[in-house]
Amino acid sequence: MAERKAVAKSPAAKSKLKEPTADAEAMKKPRGGAEIKAALLEAADYLFGKTGPDAVSNRDIAAQAGLIQPLIFRYFGSKDELIRQVLRRHVGIFRNASSEHTPRAVAGAMFNVMAENPAFMRVLAFLQLNGHPPEAYLTKEGGIANLAHALDEDMGDDARLEAAILSSQMMGWLLFEPFLLYSSDYRGDPKVARQKVYERILASVPDRSSPS
Repeated sequence: MAERKAVAKSPAAKSKLKEPTADAEAMKKPRGGAEIKAALLEAADYLFGKTGPDAVSNRDIAAQAGLIQPLIFRYFGSKDELIRQVLRRHVGIFRNASSEHTPRAVAGAMFNVMAENPAFMRVLAFLQLNGHPPEAYLTKEGGIANLAHALDEDMGDDARLEAAILSSQMMGWLLFEPFLLYSSDYRGDPKVARQKVYERILASVPDRSSPS
């Protein structure tokens, strides 16, 4: 089976948080359960990625969404559950983007999704720095699991560790890219630097056939 080539999408321009296009008061207020839930998730996603979940109040989330605070409890029950659902939404994006590919294509898809969804990595970083255990918010069925499966259908510990190491390289670069480039006194185009990192990481992924 021919490997689908993963191509980085505008590597240097995809790590900014997607800020809402209008302030909450100027936007049409969501109506109906689905719209309200989606608006709260979108607001929480943005704010959590900007300052970390611990620094964001339910009042902040409701104001960002243009809604009232009690709706958070009505649709999510608690702020913790809202955090879980924000992360699950990102995990779903990773899982869908990295399915049915060869190992290198899975890794390439993961890099692109990380670059396009910086809020996910920032939320994880904030949770880690503030001492939250991963099992409280994360699942084991996202993109990293897909990469481990692509590396080894039996998903032994060697494949799991290899997938974790590759993921750490991607997340580490994308989280700290500005600091790394500044500290190294890199004077070239950041887009070129990111593309080289992308290619270097993919070159380190074993060239194995796609899982059946």
